[in-house]
Amino acid sequence: MKFSAKGTAAQYVRTVASSSTNIGIGVAGFYSLFVGEVQGGHGHESSSQEDHSVKSSTTSASVLQYIRTAKKTFQLERDQLNISLTARRMAKAITQDAKANAAKREKSARIFMDRYGSHFPAGVQTLGGVFFSIADAESKSTTDTFKLTETAVDHLNAQISFGFLSGAFGIGASVTGEHTTGSGKTDEKHETSDNERFTYSVKSMGPPATNPSTFHKLLSYNSTWALIDRGSFEGYIPVWELIRDLGKEFEGAASVLEETWCKDEKARKEEREAQQEKQRKLREQEEERKAKEKLMEEARADLLKTKKEHLNRSTPPPFVEAFRSNKETIFFGYLQDAGIDVGYWPTNGKLFFNQDWMKHADAYDKGIELIMKDPYHNICEITWWWHIGGSGYTLKCWTASDNTPTTFGKGGGEHVLFFSELLFKWKDQVPRRG
Repeated sequence: MKFSAKGTAAQYVRTVASSSTNIGIGVAGFYSLFVGEVQGGHGHESSSQEDHSVKSSTTSASVLQYIRTAKKTFQLERDQLNISLTARRMAKAITQDAKANAAKREKSARIFMDRYGSHFPAGVQTLGGVFFSIADAESKSTTDTFKLTETAVDHLNAQISFGFLSGAFGIGASVTGEHTTGSGKTDEKHETSDNERFTYSVKSMGPPATNPSTFHKLLSYNSTWALIDRGSFEGYIPVWELIRDLGKEFEGAASVLEETWCKDEKARKEEREAQQEKQRKLREQEEERKAKEKLMEEARADLLKTKKEHLNRSTPPPFVEAFRSNKETIFFGYLQDAGIDVGYWPTNGKLFFNQDWMKHADAYDKGIELIMKDPYHNICEITWWWHIGGSGYTLKCWTASDNTPTTFGKGGGEHVLFFSELLFKWKDQVPRRG
């Protein structure tokens, strides 16, 4: 079993031991007893990544392996469940005060159920023992829950395979660590890396053993057996039914107990569903964030690829030398005669950057920086210019409208449109990349 928070496996063991519930029950039937819902942790038994814990990322996790051995079963019938005299008096007192309002009666009913419980087990009961091996994992940084729990599973399996958890001092293992021993419990701490730390422990329900071998030996003595399974929660008998069986004088108390429990159960259910909805939204937001992050990385990589392709072109353009040798050549006429197309630039966006005298590579680097601030709307133009005093590049960047398609002007010269071909909203309107 896997849990998305440190210590929840041990807490789950305590819950199972105290209530003698069936190990592995996913939903207890009562919203206050969900498996693994302890201190923000969520437990599950599946090893599939698709069936992951509620928390998609975490800094700690717990995993649990267990050996369950049933030795004997017996049947507990409803007529064997008797209400004590003290419980009867307390139940009768719920409605004894005629002046008590509904809130006061509900309070008395809750106190009664806190003391005696709301449901009692009936049906098949199982005696035996359960041996638990636990690994708690801590990470110094937030990491994927599935990966951290899987790593903890691997480490726990290794400890068991090496015999590290087979005795109080971990005989048979070459790993060093810290150990403490006690009745039915062994803890061991081991620093595995700079980023992750694992704590191992064993617990037993029934025989007070600290290793599987001793556990199985002690199970041969029925004095070590524990009640390890009280059956399905669906078979439990509500306390108000047992109270109602006592006679008409208890009918009012039974009704208050039932109504109070149903009211509280509804509130617990609504709270649970609200938590599930909150967790669902958090998962969706996390998935959206990761998807957006991946898309942005792809957009940046595509811009860098475009930059490399453009920088590998001949620089300066092929017509420059001819222009220098014949200054009387009309510029646009030469472009047309040479078969060189005109360039394009946005005409209806908001210009937010304009810088001359840039180096070719610097213009692209700055363009990538500005485009990635909003790759859905930002578009740049890199223009090469030349005159007798020298040559260079001008970078201009615009923010396009979210509602109106980008329009473009055209003219002679080297005008390169630079934008995210993956994300730019009006990419289909761009006449020519350059």
